[in-house]
Amino acid sequence: MSDSLWQQIMQQVRQHSAPEVIEQSLDDRDCESLKLPSISQSAMSVLEPYAELVWDLNQARQKPPFPPAYVPKSVTILYEDMPFIRWEDGQFTLIRNCPNAYHPRFTEIQFDDQTALFLVSGEAIVNRIGAMATFAEQLEQAVVQG
Repeated sequence: MSDSLWQQIMQQVRQHSAPEVIEQSLDDRDCESLKLPSISQSAMSVLEPYAELVWDLNQARQKPPFPPAYVPKSVTILYEDMPFIRWEDGQFTLIRNCPNAYHPRFTEIQFDDQTALFLVSGEAIVNRIGAMATFAEQLEQAVVQG
C-alpha cells in the first residue's frame, strides 16, 4: 500500500473516535427499524434514503475491529457507494478521475471487501481501524526513538 494513501487513511482515523457497538438486533429491514445509535441527526438524514446501506452499516458496527498489525490484501475507497480507488496486492487496479470540487456525502474504505471505515461528511459511522492507527502511531514512535 502506498505510504501516502496509508497516511491519509490514518489521518482520518485519528480525527474520529470509534462508534459504540449497536445493542439492538436487526431482524427487520424495514426503514423505520433501521437506526444507527450514537450518530448525528445530519448524518442520519443523509443515510435515511439508503435502507440497505444502513442495514449493512449496522452489521459492520457489530464486527470487531481489525487487529493492530492487520495488513489488507486489498483496499477500496468508495464515494457514495461508487468505487473510485482500488489497491490489490501492491498495485492500483482502479483509479477514477474525481473533480476537485466534488465532495461526497459519504465515503467508505474497505479492507479485503469489508467495511473498515465509513464517514458521512467527516463523521465516523463505522471505525474498525482504530487499533491499527494506535499500532501505527506506536510503530512510528519506535522508529523515531530507535
